[in-house]
This record gives sequence, structure tokens and C-alpha cells, in this order.
Amino acid sequence: MRTGSIPEDVIQSVLEKTDIVELIGRTVSLARSGRGYLGLCPFHSEKTPSFNVLPEKRIFHCFGCGTGGNAIRFLMKSEGLSFPEAVRALAETTGVAYDFAPAPSEMTEEQRQALRYISANEEAAKFFHFVLGGTEQGQAGYEYLKRRGFSQKLIDEFEIGFAPPLRDSLLQFLQTKGFSPQIAERAGLIAARNDSTDYFDRFRDRVMFPIWDAAGKIVAFNGRAVGDAQPKYLHSPETPLFQKSKVLYPLHLAKASIRKQRQAVLFEGMVDVIKAREAGVENGVATLGTALTETHLALLRRYCDSILVCYDGDRAGQAAAHKTVLLCEKAGMKCEVALLPEGKDPDEYIAAFGPEAFLANVIRNPVSSTKYKILYLKKEHTLQDDGGKLSFVRSALRIVAALESPTEREHYVKELAVETQYAFETLKQEMNEIRQKVRGQGDKNEIPWNTDMNEKGSSAPAVPALRPAYYSAERQLLAAMMYSEDAAKLVQEKLGGEFHVEAHAAIAAYLYAYYAAGREPNPSGFVGTLHDDALEAMASSILLSVPQDAINEKVLEDCLTEVRKHDLELKLKQKQQKLARAERAEEFAAAAQIGIEIITLERELKQLGQRI
Repeated sequence: MRTGSIPEDVIQSVLEKTDIVELIGRTVSLARSGRGYLGLCPFHSEKTPSFNVLPEKRIFHCFGCGTGGNAIRFLMKSEGLSFPEAVRALAETTGVAYDFAPAPSEMTEEQRQALRYISANEEAAKFFHFVLGGTEQGQAGYEYLKRRGFSQKLIDEFEIGFAPPLRDSLLQFLQTKGFSPQIAERAGLIAARNDSTDYFDRFRDRVMFPIWDAAGKIVAFNGRAVGDAQPKYLHSPETPLFQKSKVLYPLHLAKASIRKQRQAVLFEGMVDVIKAREAGVENGVATLGTALTETHLALLRRYCDSILVCYDGDRAGQAAAHKTVLLCEKAGMKCEVALLPEGKDPDEYIAAFGPEAFLANVIRNPVSSTKYKILYLKKEHTLQDDGGKLSFVRSALRIVAALESPTEREHYVKELAVETQYAFETLKQEMNEIRQKVRGQGDKNEIPWNTDMNEKGSSAPAVPALRPAYYSAERQLLAAMMYSEDAAKLVQEKLGGEFHVEAHAAIAAYLYAYYAAGREPNPSGFVGTLHDDALEAMASSILLSVPQDAINEKVLEDCLTEVRKHDLELKLKQKQQKLARAERAEEFAAAAQIGIEIITLERELKQLGQRI
């Protein structure tokens, strides 16, 4: 195993052997469009496709939110991987041999600390797992799991363990492995009494469930009390590695199935996920002691566009399901709800009726989000009296009126008519009146889907702003440079670093260095050397906008002239301002000299204008 930077030949081989359409197609539904493919961007909400993949250049770019790059960058953004992790994952998939590892000297202090926390968590998981299956102290936890129907296979697959009731057994174990109390405390494994050096284990006498991030690293734990200790469930505190609003359990195991099915099944509890997975639901995940958040949904959007909510059948579970449905709809994700009998959670249902019944009657028999909202609304009204029934119908009609599909609207109005015994035509008329009223109020403030907030918190413009001629000229020059070393040499000779857009100048500098290192033209490979989100996005956007066959010698000369022209225009403006100041100061000799310089610049500009 060698240390240091990843060898350039490994990166190039990985990019050349990765089918970027197949890779992205696991996450995004792509349709052929000209020389490339088009789909809905997985990184921001949109209704009109603006996410482009160009296989011949091995790049992707979204014209909605500006994200772009090559296969490595896509994997980093969609899976939350670091650059080395993404290269390693693609190398394993494509069969490219690798022997690289990041050098500690190249890591930031924050990265080195994160590795220590992860290592401490992994050692703690081994300790808990050993205690559960190999010691007398773990017998209470083992008996609890057996009573809950956990097989040995499940215990091993999910690395479930047990924290003994001793005060500092984990602390002592971690110290033998070289971890200081301070590291163990920052990892959330131990605590100090009154900010002193008196450390003790945070988890005691609890069944321990490791919590992984999307990449499969253990970042936290959940401890379930075996006795009467409170709280019944105890999570690790939030750390630099673990924030509840950003973690779904166990996404690292479920993401492949979520991608394949284009759907994630949401559960309320970890045990529900585990039991459902054993029953055959491999695309299940759960939040960790918190309600579903927009951050959770943004994470899931990397893998799917549909959510199936399978929460507990009690009142609290159904209220949480209702909130989740509304949040999913707000995020533009399709949502369905699996219904459980009142008082049953998924674990209890599977134990009572078996996995086959759970799959057939619950998972494969969901109701639409609209149907669920109406059912939930129904529980909030008393339909036995006229006032309650009328209030329910009008509230339900407002839900139906918001639907875009006329067929769906008619379907639900018919259902309401049958259920409430009101005439279909009467309900349909009132629904249409509600719809017209709402649309009339909303037209002025309606926001197109393609302007939804992206992950950076800024909205994508619906119509691109008009750019000056020199801006387009610089982009064409950069495209030519990525396609051809000769073009890069010409631009370096004629223009050097004198680009007017700072980001363009940065990309040009990278290109000069790229060819100076003896590399061959390879647009995708070059993009991968930038290691900067903004520059990668811009470079991929340029490559998608400027096809190689649109570049020739005349285009290059015209673009260089346009950039030179803008440079002269800036100088002319500065000279004119300087002339005005000289005249105001009655510095007539200086003004005369500046006037001559202005005439020279104007002559040069006229000559350049004749050449374009």
C-alpha cells in the first residue's frame, strides 16, 4: 500500500472505464437527447429536466443548479464520499488496480480527528458485540434480543452488542487500544462528571445498535435499556461525525435497493427497519429519535424520487406520517403510506402475522398521499352530525382541488360522494369553485419548480442572464483548450492569464499546468484534476455548451479578438475618466497626452471590430 496522492494513471483509468451513463442512471432516470442524455437533477427539485450527461465527454452538468463534473464528482456528491473514497469505489467496480492511501501529512487536523473518532467507534462496536455473545455480563442483553425475535444472523449483520452495567469497562478497553479519554469523550462514547477528569461510560446495561453514515462508517450508537432505566433509548450525543438530522439508519445497507427500486421505505424505529429487512424490505430506513427533516429528504433524493411511509398504527405514528407526507410533497417527491392496524407497529405486525402478510397487506398495498390526507382528515371530524360531515367534505375538497390531474380529481370526488351521500355533481362544482379561487389567489405568487432552493441555499434562475460577448468568447477558448493542446498553447501565447472572468482565468491556469505535465487532451480527465466544486461545475458546463466540432482556427481567432477588444474597451473607459479628471484640474498638458492615447485606443478598437 503506497501513501501520498492517488496516481494520475489510476484516476484516468477509472474515468475511462466507468460508464457514466450507467453510473448516473442508477440514480437518475435518463432519456436520450441528441448526443447525450437528459433527466431530473438529483441535487435540487425541478419539474423540467435540466440535468445533462454527455457520454463522449464523460461529464454531467445541471443547468438548473449548476452542479457538474465527471463520474468521480457525481459519486462524491450523490454518496457523500471523499475524493479518495469515490476513486476507490469506482476502481473496485471497474476492476482498476489501486494501491493508494491518503498520506496523514496531507490530511487536515479535522480529518485526522474524524478518523480517530471513527476508529474509536469501531473498536467500541467490537467490544459491545463481544460482550453480548461471549460474556456472562451480556446474557441479559442476549435474552432480551431473543425475546424480541432477533436471530443470530440479524445480531451479526447489524453488529448488535451489549454495554455491561460496569462504570468504565469501555473506557478501560479503549485505553488499551491507544485511545485517550478525551478522544473517547469527543466521539460520544464516555462522559466526564462536572467537566472533571472523572470519566465514565456513557452507555451501561443497554443493548447497543451501531449507527453508520451513508458510506458505512460507524459514527454513533443507540442504546436500548434492558431494565427500567430511563430514557428507554439513548443516542450518542451529536458530534462532528453525527447529526441526527443528517443520518438515516441503515442507509449504507439500503441505498443499493433504494436506487434499484427508486423508492425508500421510511420507518419510525431501528427495530422496525431490522425486522422489515429480514422480512424482505431491503430499501427501508429510519430516522434516529427525530422527525423526518428536509435534510433527510435531500439525502434520499440522491437515490430515489418516491417515499413509502410505514409508521406505527397509533395516533402519534399516524400524525407523524401526515407531517411526513406534507414534507415529501413540498420537496416534490412522490409519497405513499402503508397502513397498519391501530396500535400495531411494523415489528409487532410481523411477529403476529408473519413476513409474507406484512409484505402483501402492508408494504405492497399502500394508499396514495391524497387518500391518506383524506383518511387522516376524516379522523379529525365527527361524520355522525351534519356540521362535522360538511366540514370534513369541504376540507377534503380543498385537498382534491390541489391535484393537477383531472382524472385524479374526479376519482376522489366520486369516492367522497359515495362515502358522504352528497351528489357527485354538487361536490364537483364546489371543488371547481375552490380550485378557481385558489388559482386566482396563487397566480401572482406562483413559483416555478425549477426555481426551488438548491442545496447551497440559492435559487436557480428561470432564465439565464444575458452575458457580454467576451464572456462567451472566453468559454469557447476554454473549451478549445480542453479539446486541444495546440489550442491551449495558442491561447497561452496570445492571452496568458488575461481572462476577464476570474474563474475562467483559474481554469486556464489549470489547463496550462495540465499540459505542462505532459498529459494528453482528455476533457473528463482534466475536469477531475480541478478538485473544486465551482470550477468543476463551470468546466463541465462549458464542455456541454461548446461541442468540439464548433471549434476551428477562425473561431479561435475571433474569440481572442473579442477578449482583446473588451480589454481595450476597459482601458479606453479608464483613459476617458482620467481625461475628465485632468480637464477638471486644468492640467492641459496631461489632458492632451491622454487624448492622444484615447485616439490610439479608438483606432485599435476600430481595427479589431473590422476583423470580427
